Amino acid sequence: MSVENNSIVEIQLEKRARKLLQHYKDKIQQIWFYGIVEIDEEYELHLASDYHKLYSTGKVYYRDKEIVLQANPKVSVPIGLFIMDFDAVVNDADARNSTFLNIIRNKISTT
Repeated sequence: MSVENNSIVEIQLEKRARKLLQHYKDKIQQIWFYGIVEIDEEYELHLASDYHKLYSTGKVYYRDKEIVLQANPKVSVPIGLFIMDFDAVVNDADARNSTFLNIIRNKISTT
């Protein structure tokens, strides 16, 4: 996919955040969104400009962003955006599950 096509995911997440925040007004203080995309070299360069790369078995990038709900007077709410590839979703989940199962096994064997 092109950088432009992948960037649509970022715009969609921001639009969804704005809709949720407008609908639930004062009930949400902060929100986190996850976008799953194919990250090629060009898109990774785009992400590296504004996002922080996180530790993962795949590729995961994160950034904080203010979503403006009203322009005048300005009303905004912070959101967190995670952009990740499919490998990160699957492999990181496997690693968490494996760790959790090891904790349970160790707890059972020591009791």
